[in-house]
Amino acid sequence: MSALDQVPEVDAQALGLNVVYPADDELLLDIDSNADAEWLVQMLDVLRENDESVEVEKTTTSKSGNLHVYIKMDRKLSSIERVALQACLGSDRKRELLSVLRIWYTDRAPTVLFEKPS
Repeated sequence: MSALDQVPEVDAQALGLNVVYPADDELLLDIDSNADAEWLVQMLDVLRENDESVEVEKTTTSKSGNLHVYIKMDRKLSSIERVALQACLGSDRKRELLSVLRIWYTDRAPTVLFEKPS
């Protein structure tokens, strides 16, 4: 099975995790390194220079110990806009490329996070 065919709920259940889908006006970033975290800070500054309403809602720790960042926008986003912004802000590039491929070739949700149960 390719990464495009995977079903998030099945994968999450096998790992004991919850699936999180973005709200229409939300970005879900997967930040995998300190360099990506620094890039995120810089790019958030650029984004906020042009849109002051951008707000980091929360951050969580991923199952692998990296960072998940939830960002609220003041507009609804198409799937491709969401993926583009996430990639520009430093989210895991492989994840975002797979998201574009899901948009093109499947009916699966392109953007999800797996979170540890509370």
